[in-house]
Amino acid sequence: MNLVFTEDTKICELNKQFHEHYPYLKLQFYEDKIDLHSHQEAPGSPIKDENKTIHDILHGRVSGSISMNGHAKVKTFEHNWKEIAGLWVQVFRKSGNVWLQTTVTDDLSLADVNRFGEEMAKDVEKDALPDIHEQE
Repeated sequence: MNLVFTEDTKICELNKQFHEHYPYLKLQFYEDKIDLHSHQEAPGSPIKDENKTIHDILHGRVSGSISMNGHAKVKTFEHNWKEIAGLWVQVFRKSGNVWLQTTVTDDLSLADVNRFGEEMAKDVEKDALPDIHEQE
């Protein structure tokens, strides 16, 4: 399965497609910045407005697709975004009630990290306290 995009594709649309395939993962897109020490591009601030289009971010025409094959390593998937689309992307995994950056699990596949997120969600549901009104 591929995430297909054009210059008119919104960040929220990409996140929705990705999240439908991997319900315990999400994407965070970043603005580019220039690292003053190395003079290289580096991820800048997270893009908060998910209604921005690819064109809004890159200020140019671009289209393509990124494979989200479950066997692909997280770090390969993130690298492909920069190489193919020119966008900095970071995968986040659901852990209980929070989203964690997947830096520690970047060598695992997308499917494995998603499965890990699912297991963490089950642990939270299992350990959830009953609603206060149920105790009355």
